[in-house]
Amino acid sequence: MAEHLDRCLTPGEEVHHINGQKAHNRIRNLRLFTKTDHALWHTGEVLRLREEVRRLRARLRKAGTS
Repeated sequence: MAEHLDRCLTPGEEVHHINGQKAHNRIRNLRLFTKTDHALWHTGEVLRLREEVRRLRARLRKAGTS
């Protein structure tokens, strides 16, 4: 990311790997965040995943009772 930006990252910046693979450093897999926004991104992702698990469990319960 620093090469792409042609500057060092500031202390308040973090790079997010979109596919979750930290070894995959192609620019299309990277997103620059402030540290705060990066933490909020992951918090939102966790909440989204928890909701998806809840929906899937409900579908499984419904399928099991049909």
